[in-house]
Amino acid sequence: ISVKIADSKKEEVVIPSIRTSVKLVVSDGFAHGKVIQVFKNPFDLPFDATYVFPLPNDGAVHAMEFRTSFGIYHADLMKKKVAEAAFDSLKAKGMQASLLTQVSDNIFVQKICNIPARDSVKVTITYSSSISYDMGKYDLNFPTTIAEDRYGNNPLDPVVAFPHERPGAGLEFFVLLMTPYQIKDLSCPTYNVVSQNNIPVQTAIDLGILDSGATFPEGINTALLTHNIGNASIPNNDIVIRYSRAKSERDISVLSSHDGSSGYLAMQIFPDLNDSGQIPHSIDMVFIVDKSGSMMGNPIIL
Repeated sequence: ISVKIADSKKEEVVIPSIRTSVKLVVSDGFAHGKVIQVFKNPFDLPFDATYVFPLPNDGAVHAMEFRTSFGIYHADLMKKKVAEAAFDSLKAKGMQASLLTQVSDNIFVQKICNIPARDSVKVTITYSSSISYDMGKYDLNFPTTIAEDRYGNNPLDPVVAFPHERPGAGLEFFVLLMTPYQIKDLSCPTYNVVSQNNIPVQTAIDLGILDSGATFPEGINTALLTHNIGNASIPNNDIVIRYSRAKSERDISVLSSHDGSSGYLAMQIFPDLNDSGQIPHSIDMVFIVDKSGSMMGNPIIL
């Protein structure tokens, strides 16, 4: 983390105050969430900030919002060089801007310019990712730190420090599970959390996890994990959430989405984990090959 004070005598210092809030909705093997970063400027001069941080390597960022005292701005997806040129131009004019760049599979750089004196800005990144499922157990992993021993020598500029702890007020997270089946063995081995089952939908709305007017689908079971931020310092660990289905027999679950013009669905077929010792006489397997226009070219050539 580095900051350059925006005056004629520039100086690099550690960002004095940054707060990250992670709000995730987990349903049927997918996590959809928001990562909210608040940068506060306690100085009497504007400053520029550069913040290096990780996101899930199997995730997809699909929106970014930049909120300042002057308004709310939504990011456009651009070619890297075009985006950097636009950011540098706004920075040179003394205007506020935010630039998010992906530098490797799960490492991102957030640049913000001209944060006003005694003011703050908020950046909200929206992303989706899959979560692993094996032998009846789900495992959600959200990275919160760049571990030097995991990624080797850090190629980024500025060089990032890797502390073992962070201020307790610097990170908060809320994870809402919404499943059509009963949940068991829910845990967070990396942080101290508070767990609540079958919460009212208004609680999720008040916490900013769900949008205003949202409802829980009929027959959905819910569980909310809230990070306890009462400690002065907390471990600099990834957020790890684990849980299982209460029943282990064969089942099918479908997650759907529709925006009014097009829709998508994801189906999960759970095997029966109870070993009966009996092998079925026959198994039918159906393979479907999509050869529509979007699949033309090398991927479809056999």
